[in-house]
Amino acid sequence: MFQRKICGITSVQDAQAMIAAGADALGLNFYPQSKRFLSAEIAPDVRQAIPSEVAAVGLFVNADVVDVAAVAKKLSLDWVQLHGDEPPEYLARLRQLGAPPILKAFRCGPDWKVEIAQFLSRCGDLGCRPAAILIDGFQASAYGGTGKTADWNALVDWPQWLNCECLVLAGGLTPDNVSAAIAQVRPTAVDTASGVESEPGRKDLQLAASYCANVKIAMGE
Repeated sequence: MFQRKICGITSVQDAQAMIAAGADALGLNFYPQSKRFLSAEIAPDVRQAIPSEVAAVGLFVNADVVDVAAVAKKLSLDWVQLHGDEPPEYLARLRQLGAPPILKAFRCGPDWKVEIAQFLSRCGDLGCRPAAILIDGFQASAYGGTGKTADWNALVDWPQWLNCECLVLAGGLTPDNVSAAIAQVRPTAVDTASGVESEPGRKDLQLAASYCANVKIAMGE
C-alpha cells in the first residue's frame, strides 16, 4: 500500500517531478470536468513515465464501468479510484471485468458515516469490498480537488467504525498541515492535489518535496 499519493498529474514532466519529490503513488484524473483532466492522447506517455515502484492510480467519476475497466487494462493501472456516486453493484461489475484493486472515495457530507457503513455492508454481500477507502473534504458542487479539508475529528477513531483496513486521507492537505493531519487521524496514506500546485493542474516541485518529506517523518519512516 502506498503512503504518499499526489493526484492530478497532467504531464510527463509533472509525473517525473512528483516522483523525484518522493511520491509513491500518482493519480491520473480521467474525469472530463476536472481542471486536472488527463486526456487519452497524453495518458499513455504519462503512464510510461511512472516506474513500477510507484503506484499508478486512475481516478474516475461516474464513468461507464466497461470504459473504466478498459482504461485500467490499457494503461496497466495499479489502482482504480472511484470518486463519484458509484454503487456497490458497480464495484462488483468492475471485479468481474478484471479491474485492479479499488479505492472508493467518500466526501464528508451529510450522513457520510452512515453512507459508508451501508455501502460497505452491501459490498460485503456482493463480495466486492474495496481495497481501501478515501475520505475527502465536502463541497456540494464538486467531486474533489477543492482544497476543502476533511473532518479530522470524526476520523480519529476510524479503526473502530470504518470496516476497512486501509484509510487514505485527502482534502486540503498541504506541506503545512499534513503532519498535524497524520498525527490526529493516523491514516494508512495521504493524498493531495491542490496542496502541491502552483496553479490547478501544475505541480510545484518544492511544495511536493516538502510535503513528501513531512509525510515520511509523520508516518515514522
